[in-house]
Amino acid sequence: MRSRSPLAAVVVLVAGCHSTAETAAGDPDGGSAGPDAGTMAPATGCALATTCGGSAVGTWEFQSACLPGGVSAYTEAQCPGSKWEDVQVSVSGTFTVAADGVLMVNRRAVGSGKLTLPKSCFLPDVVLDQAHCEDMAADVGGIGFHPSCTTDGARCTCTVDLTYNVVAKGSVDQAAGTARYEDNRPVKMCASASTLQLSPLSGEDSMAFLFGLTRK
Repeated sequence: MRSRSPLAAVVVLVAGCHSTAETAAGDPDGGSAGPDAGTMAPATGCALATTCGGSAVGTWEFQSACLPGGVSAYTEAQCPGSKWEDVQVSVSGTFTVAADGVLMVNRRAVGSGKLTLPKSCFLPDVVLDQAHCEDMAADVGGIGFHPSCTTDGARCTCTVDLTYNVVAKGSVDQAAGTARYEDNRPVKMCASASTLQLSPLSGEDSMAFLFGLTRK
């Protein structure tokens, strides 16, 4: 194992952090928002949904995801100077809730992002080279992601493949408005007639992102 800092892996932070409607300009409405801006999800937006109380039973399609505050805010907290840019990921798949509460999730995120890591992220005796950069970037991106890095000796510049698949079975507690599937962590469901938002329970996971779905 190479020398690494305790940077947190950001599998769920990065995968799906932009809408499927994103344009080449980096903004889903064609504007000039920065590459790390919160995505305006077509289903429920980047803010917590307030119109809840609908039934979650049925099949929903993933449309978007949003990390309020952007991805770099969290990597920066772990390693000052680290930065994500040009994160472009589309999210698709289904979230199916049966009447008996059985849940099936099939979600796929496809995309890439540019990750810059300064030398201060590494132990002092590490000499930056491609292998060390890619090792660290893989830690940040998460297991299964494939970074390709270059270095000028002072920083690593990496392109990270953010393709990420989730196929899971879980359960839904309709009375509580929660679902459990990936890692058995509970998420809050907010359903209306045509939209569903999945968000972390208050105080449970401040670094998770919001999924927006529409009824199929």
